[in-house]
Amino acid sequence: MKHFITLTAIIIATLSIPVAAISQNGPKHPKEKLDVLLIGQFDLAKKGAGFSKNTLLLGEQAFLKKFGKPLKATLEHSEEEEADMKHYSYRGANIWYLKNNLEAINITSADYCFQMSNGSVISVGDPISLVAHLFPSSWANKAFPEQVFVSLRNQVGPVDAHLIFEYDSNTNLIKGISVQ
Repeated sequence: MKHFITLTAIIIATLSIPVAAISQNGPKHPKEKLDVLLIGQFDLAKKGAGFSKNTLLLGEQAFLKKFGKPLKATLEHSEEEEADMKHYSYRGANIWYLKNNLEAINITSADYCFQMSNGSVISVGDPISLVAHLFPSSWANKAFPEQVFVSLRNQVGPVDAHLIFEYDSNTNLIKGISVQ
């Protein structure tokens, strides 16, 4: 009986070590096994603008000051929110605001980029291998073809949005970057 208890304790300890190592091996969303990025660590902005406060945190007026006048601004009804959202269209970018909060941003042009506070920059047209290198867990755990999801969080905890990189599997080039 003593050997059985000792053997059981050794097995439990042995199995616990990899689990502890995995949980400390980088930020991941526990349910989705995706990489997690703090909102303050990145920005979606005009290329060459330099790193600044994340666009996701800007109200409408501050956003318009940062991005400039849109080509088109329309109201679109959100069934989910049961309210009208403002849709700003730029050449290569679409942005939706609801009650002064950015709801979604979709970039489809190399005129805009994803940039991190560490200096990493990714644009539409870049190889998807850049995303695979920066977000290996998200890359390894893709739930949809041609899309890589990265979980987002703020200082309080997870937020109900993802950073999404879309790519063409034939060319392996990024064709869209969005937060939704």
